[in-house]
Amino acid sequence: MSPTKLAAFSVLIGLTSAALFCTSSVGPCLSGACPGSNSVCVGPTSNPVCCNASNIYVSSSSTTSTTTSTCYDLLNPVTGVSDCPRRSFLCADSTYYSVMVVQCPRTCGFCGASSSIYNYTSFSCTDSTNPYTGSSDCASLRYLCYNSAYSTLMSSQCCATCSGKKK
Repeated sequence: MSPTKLAAFSVLIGLTSAALFCTSSVGPCLSGACPGSNSVCVGPTSNPVCCNASNIYVSSSSTTSTTTSTCYDLLNPVTGVSDCPRRSFLCADSTYYSVMVVQCPRTCGFCGASSSIYNYTSFSCTDSTNPYTGSSDCASLRYLCYNSAYSTLMSSQCCATCSGKKK
């Protein structure tokens, strides 16, 4: 998919996620993120799934709603798409903290927190909260901690659940 089509596709997902569905998922979404660069999180907000672009369809019977949020990840100016889901492993890296808190607050779970809460010395290994449900999905997705397709995403989004787990 060309960068232009991908950017247009990303805009479509952002505006009409309630009307997008997947014919064949590649796995569950984790706090609104999917592993790799070829899959995106789609489906009902109560149970979204990761889906390759070729398996996404728009339902004409659904209504479309737009939600405005003051907490969002910034877009890559070259591609027009956020790099944050692919770079989520940097959320817990103190070297990149000041960049990630500005560039990727939604992906890193920094939304709604004052900047004094998150600093280099107090950052801890915690599980992220699913923005759709308000609770963590990590316990139910523990089996993905050492799945090679999800390991990077799980280590950043479910640090407490996945840390120290044996294969």
